[in-house]
Amino acid sequence: MINPEFAISAAIDACDSGRAEDGVPILSAALVEHRGYARLWHVLGLMHRALGDSAEAARAFGEAARLA
Repeated sequence: MINPEFAISAAIDACDSGRAEDGVPILSAALVEHRGYARLWHVLGLMHRALGDSAEAARAFGEAARLA
């Protein structure tokens, strides 16, 4: 089982190190087990935004807002 807060921390660390692309699979794996965890969706949106993928960022932010 993946701890969602650990996944969030690891993804943020990756993004802070200039490797946002490494954060996406970490968060995606956590979302398999924790689909209803709004903060995972929010941080996934941040990763996609950092990568310049505004469509995926909007989708993730929308899911975070729906769950919040």
